[in-house]
Order: sequence, then structure tokens, then C-alpha cells
Amino acid sequence: MKQILVIFILFLSFLSGQKTSEEIQHEIDTQNRSLEQLRKEILAVEKRILQKESETRNAEEILSELNRKIDLTEKLIRSLGREERMYSERINQTQHRIALKSDELSRLKYQMRKRMIYLYQYGHPSLLETIFYSRNWNDIVYRIKYLEILKDRESGLSGSIELNIADLKSENERYQGELNDKQRLREEKEKEIKNLQSDILRRNEYLATVQFEQSELQKKLEQRQTQVRDMEDMIEKLLKDKQAARVREEELIRMRALQNMATTGNFSALQGSLPWPAAGTVISHYGMRKNTQLKTVTENPGIDISVPAGTEVSSVLDGIVTKITFLRGFGNVIIVDHGGGYQTVYAHVDQIRVSEKEYITSGSVMAVVAKNGSEASKLHFEIYGNNAKLDPEKWLVKQ
Repeated sequence: MKQILVIFILFLSFLSGQKTSEEIQHEIDTQNRSLEQLRKEILAVEKRILQKESETRNAEEILSELNRKIDLTEKLIRSLGREERMYSERINQTQHRIALKSDELSRLKYQMRKRMIYLYQYGHPSLLETIFYSRNWNDIVYRIKYLEILKDRESGLSGSIELNIADLKSENERYQGELNDKQRLREEKEKEIKNLQSDILRRNEYLATVQFEQSELQKKLEQRQTQVRDMEDMIEKLLKDKQAARVREEELIRMRALQNMATTGNFSALQGSLPWPAAGTVISHYGMRKNTQLKTVTENPGIDISVPAGTEVSSVLDGIVTKITFLRGFGNVIIVDHGGGYQTVYAHVDQIRVSEKEYITSGSVMAVVAKNGSEASKLHFEIYGNNAKLDPEKWLVKQ
């Protein structure tokens, strides 16, 4: 009895100042819920990354999502580490309980062994022997009660040993389960560390991609600005040549008179009613365009119409072909003078079917849309009126 009391006191002193198994289990359950939430957030972010990779291929957006995933993964690793430490604490407590129960089992077995030795040495007389060798009735009663006590004591020892063995088996099973859980956590943490390293590598690759794309985009913008200036310079020279403009105007008047057409005011009267040079979708509108990536502003002097290569390009009104040339960034360019100070420009064309100084009627097919290398084909279209750039979409018929 003293040994049991000592072991119980030692057990209480060991547990004093430490968390109970229930408290640790509560923390583990709470931690598990947090881990599950983090896992769901990581999966959601990974889904958005894959979606952006397949749909937009925008490196900056992907980089932002990767940074978010890296942050979440780092939190998950820290949470897994905390849960692993909790399991270590539970395992230590389980090991201590196993040690206490092993000691208790050894003590019970020792007592049982001593009892068996005693019975072997001194025998276990039968009830008849007890009565036969007893001196009187009181002695008989005493001896029978003594034997019953010994029997109860043996049954109690045997029951305690069996119960202790069952408890020890249960504790060992719990210990093995906790070890397995800890191993699972460790494997998951190692896996997440590898994922983190992989994502950091992906982030660095995308960061390099973003920087490269920004550099390339900056070059393209600078080239585009130069090309626009070249186009404007060419048109400005044409407009400044008053002598050539007067010759074209006279020829236009003559050709229109032969066809019984109005000789002046033809273009200005058609604002909002001009036919499209090619049927398509406007992919770049007229005016100042802001680049959010580079925080720069560029100007589009016309509109860009997305159309398949080989699509016929027609004049929006009759006029005199002023210029056919090639400009870097615009490809082949056709400029038509419609009189009254109005000119139209058609760029990115091929298979040109008209000549300079030639009079063409409204709707005449002048060329076809050219192939644009690896980029989508398009027709660039501009309108000038009285030496000023105009918004083509305000002059063309609404689609």
C-alpha cells in the first residue's frame, strides 16, 4: 500500500505545472482546424495561379499570387511545427504513464510470486483437512475465514495484474498512434518545405520574367512612339506641300464633275456615316493610352482593327492616292486625299492594287490586310482633317 501511495505522489508531482492530456488534445484539435483552413487557402491560391497561367499569362499577377501562397505555406509549416511539439509533449506523458504502469505491474507480479512461493512452501490445506486437524469449533471457523481471506487476496492480486496489463496495452497502442501522428506531421512538414522551396524558385523565375517583360515592353513602347512620330512627320510633309495639294484638289474636282458628284464638302458631310475600311473589331482605340505596368502614356493617332490576314481593304470615300510607302512598325501604308483638307491612312496592308496619283472611287479595294508575324493581323486606320488628327470611330458608321 505504501508503494502505491509513493508512486501516486510521484505521478502527481510529475504532472504538477504541466498541461493535462485533455488540454493538449484541445490545443491539437484547435491547431488542426487552423491547419485545415490554411490548406484550403493554399489550394485556392494554387487554383488561381493555374487559372492565371492558363488564361492571362500575366507574370505580375502570377507573382502576386505566388507571394501569397509562399506566405500561407510558411504559416502552415510553422503551424505543423507547433502541432509536432504538442504531440511530442503528449508522447512524453504517455511514456511516463507507461513507465508508472510497468512499475506497478512489476510490483503486483512480485507480490503474486511471493504468495505462490508461500503457498508452495506451506501448502494449501483442503477444507476437510482444516476441520480434521482443528482442535475445536472456534479454530475451525478461524481457519476457514483465514483461507477465504487468502483466496480473496489472490483473486484481488490476479485481477489487479490483469487490469494493469490491459491498461498497459491500451497505453502502448495510444503511444504507437501518437508516434504515427507525429511521423505524419513530420512528413507533411517536410513536403511543405519542399513545396515552399519550389514556389520560391517559381517566384524568382517569374520575377525575372516580369523584369524581362517590362524591359521588352519599354523597348516596344519606345519603338512605337518613334514609329508614330515617323508617320506624323510624313503626313505633315505631305500637308505642307501646298502645290501638290492644289493639284490633287483640282484633279478630284474634275473627276467628280465627270461623275455628276458634288465637288466639295463630300467628306465633312459624312461624319458618323463613313463605311468601315474592313469589317472587324477595334482592339486599340484612338487617343492617349496608359500603360499601368510601366506607368507611361502613349498616343494612338488612329485605331487598330482586328481582321484576318488577306481581308480586303477599301477606301472609305473617293479620292486621290497621295502616297504609298513603307514605315517601320506600320508596314505598307496608303494615304488617300479626299479633298477639303481630309485624308485617310491605311497601314499594315499588302498586295497593293492602286498607284500614287490615281483617282479611286468610294469602296474601291486598294489592298489586303498583311500578315503580322507572330502577332494577330490588324488594319491601322487614321483620319486627318484640316491638319489635325481625328477620332476615326466618330466618323465611321456605328457597328
